[in-house]
Formats: sequence, C-alpha cells, structure tokens
Amino acid sequence: MPNQRIYFEKYHGLSLVALQEADAPVEQTDDEKEKAKYSDGYAGTLAKDKRFEIATICVILLNAVGIGVDADYSARFPRPENLIEGPVGFIIAENFFATYFTFEILVRFFGYKVTYHCLCDAWFVFDACLVFLMVLETWVITLLLYSVSGGDGVSAEKMGNASILRVIRLLRLTRMARVVRLMRAVPELMTLVKGMWVATRSMFFTLCLLMIFLYGFGIAFTQLARDFSVGAIFFPNVPASMNTLLLHGTFLEDCPRVINLIGDDSFWLRCVFLLFVLVASLTVMNMLVGVIVEVVSVVSSVEKESMRANHVKACLLDIIADFRPTASRGAVSRDEFMTIMKAPGAAVRFKDFNVDITALHDHIPAFFENGCNFNFPAFLDTVMSLRGHNTATVKDMVDMRKFLKAQRAEIDKHLATMEQKLQRMQLQQSKNTQMIEANKMRLTEFKKRDSLSS
Repeated sequence: MPNQRIYFEKYHGLSLVALQEADAPVEQTDDEKEKAKYSDGYAGTLAKDKRFEIATICVILLNAVGIGVDADYSARFPRPENLIEGPVGFIIAENFFATYFTFEILVRFFGYKVTYHCLCDAWFVFDACLVFLMVLETWVITLLLYSVSGGDGVSAEKMGNASILRVIRLLRLTRMARVVRLMRAVPELMTLVKGMWVATRSMFFTLCLLMIFLYGFGIAFTQLARDFSVGAIFFPNVPASMNTLLLHGTFLEDCPRVINLIGDDSFWLRCVFLLFVLVASLTVMNMLVGVIVEVVSVVSSVEKESMRANHVKACLLDIIADFRPTASRGAVSRDEFMTIMKAPGAAVRFKDFNVDITALHDHIPAFFENGCNFNFPAFLDTVMSLRGHNTATVKDMVDMRKFLKAQRAEIDKHLATMEQKLQRMQLQQSKNTQMIEANKMRLTEFKKRDSLSS
C-alpha cells in the first residue's frame, strides 16, 4: 500500500487532514462502506435504506426504556420470574422486540453481496450475538420452562433453584449494549467517546500527580497530627490519612466540618490542610478538567473537519459522476476540471463550504503543469485548503514560495522571449535603416547623373 503523509496541525498530535499519495485511491466513508457491502436485491436495498436504520435505532431506544420500566415494575410489585406468567403488556413488548430484531438481523444477513462476509463485520457479529441471546431468553427458555411446568407455571421446587431464573432474566441487560449503535448515528456521542479515549493518557499522569500529593501530605499529616485528637480520628496511619485527604481535601466531602475540627486542635495544621485543598482540589482537579476540555475540543474539530471533507467529497463525486459515471475516482483532466467548475451546483456548493472559487480558478495553471492530469485526492485536498477560515501553515508558505518561484520562472521566460523578439526587431530595424540609407544614396546618385546628362 502506498504510504500516507499525515500533517499534524493540532495539539495532542491529531491530524485535521490526511493527505494520500498521488496514486492512492480515495478512502471510502463509513456510509459508503456500509452501502457497498450490500447487494441491490430486496434485502440489500432495505438494509441500505436510511429509514430502516432510523427505525431500528428507535426500536433500540424503546427497548432500553422497556428494560427500565420492567426493572422498576419488578422492584415495586411482586412478579413471577418467568415471562409467560407476567403481565400481558410485558409479554407483547418482549415478543415485539424479539420479532423486530430477528427480522432486522435476517434482512442484513440476506442483504450481503457475499454471505460469509458477515462474519468479517464486527457490528453484525455483535448484533447477531445479542439477538441470539434475546431469542434464547424470550422464546426458547420461556417455552422450555412452560413445557417443564406442564402449563401450570414454573415453581422454585420444580426448577430446583429460583435463582436460575433470575440469572436468565439478567440476560436481557445485554440488550442495553445495542445502544452503542447510537454512536454511529449521533456523531456527537462518538466525539465524546473519542475525547475520553484520547484524554486517557493525560488523565493518567494527572492522577499520578494527585497520588504523589496524597502520599506526601498523608505522611506529613500522620506525623504532625499524632499528638492531637483529630489524629486518631482522621490521620491514624498513612492509608487512612490518604483516604481522608482524598475524600475531604480533594472531593471536598464535608470539607468545612473537617477543617473546623482540625482548626480547633491546631491552627498550623489547619493551614497545611488548606494548602492541600488549594493544591489538590483547586489546582490539580481543575487542571484535569482543563485537559479534558482541550482534548474534547480538538477531537470535535477533527470530527467536524472529517465530516465536512466527506461531504465535499460526496458532492464532488456526484458532479463528476454526471459526466463520467464509470471512473469518477480517477485522474481529472483540465477540461473535466473546467466542467466541474462550470457545473450548475458546483459554485453554490463551493460557496457553502466557504471555498474561494476565484483562487481555485487562478490555481488552474499550477494544477495542470506540463499537461498532466490532476488526481482526485489532490483535487479534494486543494478544495479543502482553499477555504476562507483556514489558518496559514508552514506548508502553505512553502507552497506559496513554490508558486511564486514558478510564476517568476514563467515571467522570466516571457521576458526572455520578449527580449529576443525585441532584439530581432531592433536588428530588423537597423537593417531597414541601412537599406533606407542605401536607397537614399542611390537616389542621390541617379539625380546627379540625370542632371549631368541633361
């Protein structure tokens, strides 16, 4: 695979734009990958339909709400452990959810272009396992228990231990894992999760710093409070001192009462405790919050940039596909580039993305130097780099320097050509002048001869 050149333009090393090599194909978006794995048949068309995905997410949310209602009802009112002896509303709801999710997983299964590729799809395997557990708990085990009881219900004596049913009921908690699919539909949730993951390293070292303060001040308070009554209550040993400092000095649980009790025994001990509160709670913890906010801000900007780039790419591909549907991802010639620029919706879309169309048009000679074609990845990167709100980077300055050198070379070439033409014109003019002077001399001689002959 060709190497990728990634330009890191943000704190924490997150890249805003990943530029691929000139011969590299454009990477497909998640939606394009999701649609590409399904066929054009009835099941594949339904699986690719956005409305079907939204309906599935709504049912997942309803299922999550139903699990909460079920748990709250079971805690408030006595209810049999098995489903078939429960209220009718819960029976209908459980069978509806099991039926819909089974239908949804079958549609996705039969919608694949190649059936065994479903085993390579992590999301499908994850959802299939959860649906299997749901079918097992809702239908298979319920019918098994009903057949064992002979239609009279299942008693604890017949089952041997009613806790088995409670364990089986815990299987429905696995359905809550399907809520993870919301992150694919709601980018903001994915941004928060990525922010938490990126901030893990910074959080770890911040907590290490907090542990160092807890350990150091814990040793100090264990020694200093030994002769006071609060020492036996809050600081009897180092672990207990660290626990007191963590709960009352860092998390500020009942902090004023603890400070007053310490101050009643020793004013200086109270000052040391206030110093720890200043260092741990007001400095380290707020620094941790600041790190998390910074990381989430960077991740959010990266995600927005990625979504904007994918949207621009989709729009450009639609424009190219109108006049070249079979090779929309290949190299773009100068004529095709001009066709894109003159397309009815291109100017509006470029304006929506704050792209400087004038600058894009002015760069055409640089794009197609020596008659070469302009590949689509480079074209997409150029469009994204010509937005008005972009910040100038060192790369931009280097590109400007190259552009100015190329323009200067072009101007020097034109000047040299003009100078050569001027020299040829001057040479021709000097020859013409000499011819005029020679003709004048000849005319003068003819006149003299005429006068002598007459």
